[in-house]
Amino acid sequence: MPGSPIPRILIVDDEAAQMRALCDTLRDHGYHTVGFTDGAAALETLRASKFELLLTDLTMPGLDGVTLLEAALKVDHDLVGLIMTGQGTIASAVAAMKTGAFDYILKPFKLSVILPVLARALAVRHLRIANAELELSVRQRTLELEAANKELEAFARSVSHDLRSPLGVILCNADMLVDDYAARMPVEALPLANDIIASAVQMRQLIEDLLRLSRLGLQPIAKQPIDVSALVHEVLRELERGHGEQRVEVRLGDLPDCVGDPGLLKQVFANLLSNAFKFTRVKEMPIVELNSRQ
Repeated sequence: MPGSPIPRILIVDDEAAQMRALCDTLRDHGYHTVGFTDGAAALETLRASKFELLLTDLTMPGLDGVTLLEAALKVDHDLVGLIMTGQGTIASAVAAMKTGAFDYILKPFKLSVILPVLARALAVRHLRIANAELELSVRQRTLELEAANKELEAFARSVSHDLRSPLGVILCNADMLVDDYAARMPVEALPLANDIIASAVQMRQLIEDLLRLSRLGLQPIAKQPIDVSALVHEVLRELERGHGEQRVEVRLGDLPDCVGDPGLLKQVFANLLSNAFKFTRVKEMPIVELNSRQ
């Protein structure tokens, strides 16, 4: 790919002629190669420089290929290791793959075999790095969401606490008004007082639902069978009290029962129908239809 950095390969083989030949051949095919006949020296270079691939002989004096690969992966966990081995040590090469090698290459080398293995190894390395970056991004995003949820819950608690106090006063005084003075009220005043009580009770329930909504990540939704038709009729009655001067024809179709959280589902219908009432206000004969379709 134009503009892409040249892949760097660290090659380790105790046979000097073979190591140099492999370095020269791969260099001619677009790789930057650095070769060593000694595993310890290669490891020191790896600590000082960045490589994408390690191509090491399996059987070497001093540091053998498996020991070298294990040490190299501790230096750079993104490094992809390839083992070079003869036909008689394939079982050892397969065992080496269990310790972290990506693949093995048989000696004597065939360029038609080596090049595809190197390409696959580089692709796997890029994929590993991309996955690690994605996982890091997901962890960071998760932490941000957890912090935002904590702020939302704290805000909901604060708001609900601030709303409960005046709401309690409204409910208490309205109840006292109806209980103590109902007989002396004008006929048209008692329904208004009852509407105040009903709306205050509804608001108290909305506050409780708001609190539960803020804690959805901490506790399960309170699911139960719901008579959707009855729930919608309840919402409509409450909305009609708040829009008494507005005449809207509501056409209800067949609404099947479901399982869900009654408080939250009620809020969904309240929002939808309230918006429907609001945006049909400009119509001469407003009609709102509510139906279901599977």
